[in-house]
Amino acid sequence: MPANVKDYYEAHLSHFYSWMAGDFGTRVQEFHAFVRDNGLAPRSNRLAYDLGAGHGIQTVALAQAGYRVIAMDFNERLLSELDVNARGV
Repeated sequence: MPANVKDYYEAHLSHFYSWMAGDFGTRVQEFHAFVRDNGLAPRSNRLAYDLGAGHGIQTVALAQAGYRVIAMDFNERLLSELDVNARGV
């Protein structure tokens, strides 16, 4: 068993995290609708932090809603996926 959460992601979870989350585009649309439906449109500074961003579902949805997003995660595999998924937004 890995010593901590970071090690667990590195050794195991990052290998199937994206598959487990489901269809990326569908999940982005769902979260974008959540942002819209709950009146979470950006206001003054338009800045959002996505902590534990993973492969970018919330990052992309927030960017599409008009936020400037700073996405953070400790897993390089998931950050690489996020880089691909966030192109164009």
